[in-house]
Amino acid sequence: MLKWIAASLLLLTAISCVEQSNLTQDITDIKSQIWRIQKDQAEQTKAIEQLGNSAAKGENANKTQADIQATLEEISGNINILFERVRDLNDKMTVLLGKVANLSGPGKLPENGAENNASPNATGTTQAAGSPDIVFSSAYTNYLQGHYDVAAIGFKEFAANYPNSDKVDNALYWLGLCYYEQEKYRDAIAQFEKVINNYPDSDVLPAAMLRKGLSLLASNSIGVGVVELQDLIKKFPLSQEARIARKKLDELRVKTQ
Repeated sequence: MLKWIAASLLLLTAISCVEQSNLTQDITDIKSQIWRIQKDQAEQTKAIEQLGNSAAKGENANKTQADIQATLEEISGNINILFERVRDLNDKMTVLLGKVANLSGPGKLPENGAENNASPNATGTTQAAGSPDIVFSSAYTNYLQGHYDVAAIGFKEFAANYPNSDKVDNALYWLGLCYYEQEKYRDAIAQFEKVINNYPDSDVLPAAMLRKGLSLLASNSIGVGVVELQDLIKKFPLSQEARIARKKLDELRVKTQ
């Protein structure tokens, strides 16, 4: 998600407009927030690594299991705060991209106002001139506004037209989410599987595994869905997605390690 925000900042910085001074200040503020989030993420990662190294070397032998659990919970809580801050940045970036698109002509994002109350035009809304960032951002904005059909077209076009982009995995993931929100679970599963099978180092891999598992459960493939969530917990035990998976499995009265 931070990768998408950073790419959007590059797009915004490159565009001149009558509100350039205001946008520049907004961009500067967001860059500063991204830097702080990255710093906080690095600190949390270091804390996790130190905890793992201490356990592996048998250090702090007198440290109780309760102490270790408390430390993990504190780290997990800090990571949740980071997720909330990233989501807040996403909202701010959507507003800025809308401003830029409205001033830059073809390929602009939907404007706020009465025109958006009408049913979106798939062809007009998803067409963007030249820039893959604008195509992706337009689809993403449509998703945020609940125009899942239109957003799906945009993400699908992005994946087809820019196969070498470093955001293809993200486009496939969000395409899957579009189907998920429309309860088209089989279509959603197909997109999440593309991320899982083809992009093992993707930053959205844990999220894709979670959504695949939830889609399987929603389509009554309970056993396979449970296995998918258990696999997520095994591979990414400290992730936010793993916490959601554990809660879901608890609801199903399935034991987790």
